[in-house]
Amino acid sequence: MKILHGTVSGEGFGIAGINLVPVVPLILERTGLPSVVNGTLNVRLTDAYHVTMPDAVITASEYFIGEEIKLQRCIVRGLRAVIMRPEPHERVPGYGHGPAHLELMSAYHLRSTLRLSDGDALQVEVDGDEAWWAAGR
Repeated sequence: MKILHGTVSGEGFGIAGINLVPVVPLILERTGLPSVVNGTLNVRLTDAYHVTMPDAVITASEYFIGEEIKLQRCIVRGLRAVIMRPEPHERVPGYGHGPAHLELMSAYHLRSTLRLSDGDALQVEVDGDEAWWAAGR
């Protein structure tokens, strides 16, 4: 398991929740999350992070914008979540948020459940095994 360090950010574009609605059933089916709340929690990382081995993918042909979406399981303060990373954010310099930014989806509204505010330090666990994922709630 690896731990990513960052801060909660209000730097989102505010469109992920709306844009992802058509593919939420695929996200749930492919990640194992029981549900997702609308929107994402944005986290600005101290270092760039590339999703090199996604747990699931929404293909460009499945997503109306035509971008591939990488999905990687993560755990935030004991709660299961998924990193939602549009592929161009990693590949195209200056596109979107870039690789030093995470957008997290979860069955929980992470900001309110974990009482997070912009600027709060946050650790995000990634690259764990099945026992690690099962231990999250």
